[in-house]
Amino acid sequence: MEISTTLVLIIRTSNFSTESSDFCPDLQEAFVAAKLAFREHKMKVRSNLAVTHIGPDTLEEAVQDYINRNTDLYDLPSIVSVSL
Repeated sequence: MEISTTLVLIIRTSNFSTESSDFCPDLQEAFVAAKLAFREHKMKVRSNLAVTHIGPDTLEEAVQDYINRNTDLYDLPSIVSVSL
């Protein structure tokens, strides 16, 4: 699994706190940037799908399904660069 896929999964599934004192500052900055970028990406997808969405699924389910199927459109490495 690539690091970009791993970070996207962490962002989506965790309530990870970056406030701990033993957390690497560079990694914290990258995590926060990735989290914000993912939120922006999700909002763009939601606004695009809201115009045309019809069907039994809720808009939120359709957005999550779209993001899950099109992970290659979310380019995390270009958003976050960290030298560890």
